[in-house]
Amino acid sequence: MTTKITQPVNLNASSRLQVTTTRSGFQSEVLFSKDGLKFVNSSQKTLPAASETRDVLRLTNSAGNQVAAINKVLKPENNATTARVAHNVLKLTNSSRNIILATPVTPVRRSTKPASEDVRPDCPGFQFASNDSDVQVFRPAVSVEEGCVMLETVHVLTRALHAANIPYFLYGGTLIGSWRHHGMVPWDDDVDLSVDVTRLEDLRHALIALVPLGYGFKQRASVSWKFYPEKASRIFPFSWKWPFVDICFYEQNATHVWERERKMFPDYVFPIDWILPTKPRPFNGMTLQAPRETKKVLDLNYNISQCAIGRHSHRREKPKDQGEVKTVPCDALRSVYAFVQHVPVGKTACNETLVMNGVGVSWVLVDSSPQCS
Repeated sequence: MTTKITQPVNLNASSRLQVTTTRSGFQSEVLFSKDGLKFVNSSQKTLPAASETRDVLRLTNSAGNQVAAINKVLKPENNATTARVAHNVLKLTNSSRNIILATPVTPVRRSTKPASEDVRPDCPGFQFASNDSDVQVFRPAVSVEEGCVMLETVHVLTRALHAANIPYFLYGGTLIGSWRHHGMVPWDDDVDLSVDVTRLEDLRHALIALVPLGYGFKQRASVSWKFYPEKASRIFPFSWKWPFVDICFYEQNATHVWERERKMFPDYVFPIDWILPTKPRPFNGMTLQAPRETKKVLDLNYNISQCAIGRHSHRREKPKDQGEVKTVPCDALRSVYAFVQHVPVGKTACNETLVMNGVGVSWVLVDSSPQCS
């Protein structure tokens, strides 16, 4: 469960929840506004008496599969103006704080759970279909099998870090992926984590404990470490294998956090409250730790509206050819890959919906603290 909102969240007129009713049998939406709870169809026409009946409300995904069902009496005089999240339930309450609607807080396609739980990641399985020559270079960088191996490696590593109480957060292209795709960037070929440099010895012991499980690591003095499955492919002439997780390190003082390798570069020095305390974010079905102010961190180093292919091939550990490096507006890829839409909910939360060709694939409600879009 990634969502925890301790204060009520005021819903505005743009807040929506897609439902079907057993009485009408067709898909509609719930609008939350100052006038209360309203049911509308795709033409934005209010459905007569929908809020006055003892209907069973069924939350569905785009395929019409039921995700949740709620039996509640909805009365027009009970204006639903507040949403509260507690445990695994989103509760809509009236001004007297009486619950008039409750739904499980669960993404449509998958749920995201804490890294401490034994939750296997979703393999990427990107589908690519485009005849546009400008986006051909943005084909998936990993196969389904390679992606599964990479994400299982991330899963094993982050569980070990959690068990050892070693602080870490998503970083670089991996943080972009969580923010923009709720998972790997489709054309990326590695995963980046940043670990507290004061815990190097604890990290080494945690990685050694994973060796009997079929994993290896390369410890380097002044640059990032590599963690990889032994069944992976050797990258000649290097001693590590691909796919791997790149582990870099962060240092901190009372006011700032910076990447150890790039502490002389201003773009890699962050106010400490941008990074810590970390907060959970979705990543291919897992819930991993990320900087507290994800959007601010990304905006300092990247233009998130531009989708770029980096200059380095991690699969080969060498620079890419000029023709393999490209930057395009992300809008050019929205018909090819799923992107996250960020919509503020009140002042303290953000509804993040993964959208593919205008259709919602999954959603999650997260603490925005305070940035959402």
